[in-house]
Amino acid sequence: MGNTEKSKESIRNLRIISAGMGFLGAIDSMAIGFYLLSTLFNPILIIDLGIQGYILSPVIGAITIILIYGSYLIFKNKNGKRGAEINLIAGLILAFLYVYYAYVSQPSLLSWFTPGGMLLIIPPILSGIIGKTASG
Repeated sequence: MGNTEKSKESIRNLRIISAGMGFLGAIDSMAIGFYLLSTLFNPILIIDLGIQGYILSPVIGAITIILIYGSYLIFKNKNGKRGAEINLIAGLILAFLYVYYAYVSQPSLLSWFTPGGMLLIIPPILSGIIGKTASG
């Protein structure tokens, strides 16, 4: 009996950690989006990168909403496996966007933020991995 209760409690704790990391990932995606958009809409660079900002705005908004929804599914245990998959996919998309703008496109204002910014894309990916572990 004791092991089953401990197992249920550890799964519950993993779900809470996964959901918390997913919500943190949503906040991180808003921070990355705000920083990228403020960089892309810089008056000096607006000619070259302005159109990318108009494309990036709804993508970052969608990633944020998707991360919140996936974290909600994990937290409420409605469909934890699907929530974990949603968070993992959204985290990978966010990682792709960050790596693209940090290393390929390289807006001049983003160069100082590049090494530490990699830490911002870790929580949503870990949320998906931990959520998958918790859901079985």
